[in-house]
Amino acid sequence: VFETYPVNHKLLEAGDYIFAIEAHTEHTGNVHIGTETNAAGVYYRVDTDGNDTVVTAVSGSHLLVRVNTTSEIVVSPAVSSRRAGLSEPIAIFGPAVTGLNITENTPITIKAGDEKVENVAATFINIGHADHSGNHPHHEIIISHAPFEHDTEYTVTVPAGVITGYDEELVWSFTTAGPLEAVHFSPSKDATNVALDAPVHVVFDRDIPWIASHLDHGVTITTGSADFPVDSVTIRRHELIIAHQNFTEGTTYTVTISESVIDELESPVSWSFTTTTSSTTAISKITETGVSVYPTITEGNITVVSEQGSLIKIVDLTGSVKATYRAADRQTEINLGNNKPGLYLVVIETGETVETHKVFLILNRLNK
Repeated sequence: VFETYPVNHKLLEAGDYIFAIEAHTEHTGNVHIGTETNAAGVYYRVDTDGNDTVVTAVSGSHLLVRVNTTSEIVVSPAVSSRRAGLSEPIAIFGPAVTGLNITENTPITIKAGDEKVENVAATFINIGHADHSGNHPHHEIIISHAPFEHDTEYTVTVPAGVITGYDEELVWSFTTAGPLEAVHFSPSKDATNVALDAPVHVVFDRDIPWIASHLDHGVTITTGSADFPVDSVTIRRHELIIAHQNFTEGTTYTVTISESVIDELESPVSWSFTTTTSSTTAISKITETGVSVYPTITEGNITVVSEQGSLIKIVDLTGSVKATYRAADRQTEINLGNNKPGLYLVVIETGETVETHKVFLILNRLNK
């Protein structure tokens, strides 16, 4: 089965780009780029136009392509993007963008099929001037619009002459992402005996995209009908981290993230947990077992602290054992990078004691 994803590199700014192709379980075989191969489960090929693009690296199901040409026009969301945000503004920039000439007869349009998107408005922004070395000033055309729908292809059409001095019609398409999904919670849903200073975060199935300016107001921690203070909210790629004051013993807390503050959430994300009734008991348990796994969110490497001789298993959510290790020392370094992103269980067996820890593996970005 072959699928074609055309990308007009002439609408890309010169630089390095990562093309991600997600494996599908119904496909078999390997990924082949020249002599490179891996087990992502999809075959794909890159066709280049002259010497404009050069394949420079392959990693997992990702292809790194270097665009050598300097484009006159660059667009965002990118051509053929499949993860555009619902409220993400459209941007056009590059050396050819020097002004904006919109008339009633030459409007900029955004369509999903034959249906026009409402409230489309364009603004020209001048951000700087050409310097003595001849570098181009930075201009942008920003196009606002009514919110898009999930999983929908949109086509932007900019008539010839609307961009001052650019006499070609500019047309490109992109697809909005599906709803963002929370895949890992910490503390876990309905957890008990949670430490009073336990970190609170949630991991989503992909990078968190468009974020409202009132993020702090849309993320709450409550106990009963009372609000619990949230110190700050931080976004780090897939992860939303909530800083808070110490919790109270023996109390149930509910964390809620409103769909209004993260563009691709379809409904609120909410989960509850209960704190320990004795902080002394929680600390003594950690000291007694002496087992820990960190970090719990990783791009590949984790450290397991356990007794020498412990049996360590990496297990996926289907119950399949992906790897087994025998602890030679107090600390065992493990690289999960060869596995697909997702949630894994780290099972540590020491004598008759068995402990299970959760680790979330996120996508490892290519180094430029």
